[in-house]
Amino acid sequence: MQGPAAPEAAPAPVHAGTPSHVGVPPHAAVPVGAAPSPAGAVDGGAVLAALAAGTGLAMGQEVDAAAASTLEAMPGGPGLATVLAALTPAGLGEATVVEVIAGLERVASWAMSLQARYVRELTDRRGRTDRAATAAAAEIGVRLGSTATVGSMKVNLAAALDTFPEVADALTTGRLDTRKATILSTREPGLSLDEHRRVTTALLPEAHRLTGPQLRARLRKAALTLNPTAAAARHEVEHAARHVTITPAPDAMAVVTAYLRADHAQTVKHSLDALAHAAMADVADRAEDPRTMDQVRADAFVDLFSTVLDRGVDLAGHPWATAPATRCRSPSAPARSWGSITAPPTSAATDPSPPTSPVSSRRTPPGVACSPTPTARSPIWAPPATGPAPT
Repeated sequence: MQGPAAPEAAPAPVHAGTPSHVGVPPHAAVPVGAAPSPAGAVDGGAVLAALAAGTGLAMGQEVDAAAASTLEAMPGGPGLATVLAALTPAGLGEATVVEVIAGLERVASWAMSLQARYVRELTDRRGRTDRAATAAAAEIGVRLGSTATVGSMKVNLAAALDTFPEVADALTTGRLDTRKATILSTREPGLSLDEHRRVTTALLPEAHRLTGPQLRARLRKAALTLNPTAAAARHEVEHAARHVTITPAPDAMAVVTAYLRADHAQTVKHSLDALAHAAMADVADRAEDPRTMDQVRADAFVDLFSTVLDRGVDLAGHPWATAPATRCRSPSAPARSWGSITAPPTSAATDPSPPTSPVSSRRTPPGVACSPTPTARSPIWAPPATGPAPT
């Protein structure tokens, strides 16, 4: 007959002075300083061991600070995972709870780094070809009950970490999370591999305090600085690909997407903001117009184009070459005006429509049905007397 089970051993104490970063390169060392520093000689490792063993411990401010600072200094890995798994949330102080959350994030980063090593092993066994990588990504996606896209993301991250070992080190210790590691290890257009590696190495010391968008902005700035000629060439290619798309959405809605030059996009934004603020400034009682600012911007966006159709001339003041498409709206949409748009000056010779200044931006009255198809194309740009049309 077996005797009583022996109690589980508590995790080995982790003392504040323990060199938890021995062998860890500086670019992968976990930054410390966010947790409160204990003022006395409380041993944080002993505190964590007592908490893990379930020993009653008065969690005063000094004890809480000692436990938090000890956890903060531990890199991601099985040791940290063991310590965190043995703790109970209810018995911890607030500073320690925060550091447990941060520690679990480091453990997750370590786990993703370890997973990437095995993903790389799988792809290497399948052969380093695009077809082999695609097959491995599909298999991983199926095994995880997800899509091939998720598998591809893991395959790409594993390959990138293999190319950027410094980033892999930082992910393993938890200095970086998966998102930041993906950003830093994704080749930025315009940077050679050596240039990208130099930029990444320079960014690693401060990457832990930068957001993902900030890191991406730093990489793009580096690409512009190191190779401005290539950046200008890429811009020309992208500008030539500018376009507007309309994608149907549920419930009789649609999404309008414009791929524009950055300064042109800001022009659109500032114009809509100005029109929306001007329209709302004219409303004395908010009960008369309860729309949000986003709704007013959307209405102003539509009214700009509606005004062009209502006037019957293009932006240069010339009559339409063909009849414009019939405007329509949903019968359930409110026939509300967001304001007025003052018409640009035109001459009688070029503007056959009757005087309409200011031009109302009211919607089509209720009951007007939408045409199933436009009756004709509606060019809103008239070519100049000489020179090619813009592309």
